[in-house]
Amino acid sequence: MSLDRDAIKDRAEAATLGRWEAKAARVYLVGTNLIIAACWRPWGPVTGAGSIEADAAFIAHARSDVPALVVEVERLRAENADLKRNNYGRTDPFRVDL
Repeated sequence: MSLDRDAIKDRAEAATLGRWEAKAARVYLVGTNLIIAACWRPWGPVTGAGSIEADAAFIAHARSDVPALVVEVERLRAENADLKRNNYGRTDPFRVDL
């Protein structure tokens, strides 16, 4: 699976800044009455797993989770590239020191 990290970062940066919170089935900008998203469907549970409240909580947390995950992916990719460049400090990549 290939991720378009630039597109993900662009979408995260374009979203409304600030902390988001879920209240019932709506997502608000913390400290305001601004509704970021409202979850609705004519069927299914209102609370619990798979509910519109759970969907709203997921959306609210995505505002901070997605940028944090992008940073972690970039850190791990850089670490991986560094390890590949340095070949774990070995001159023989097939030698295993036990």
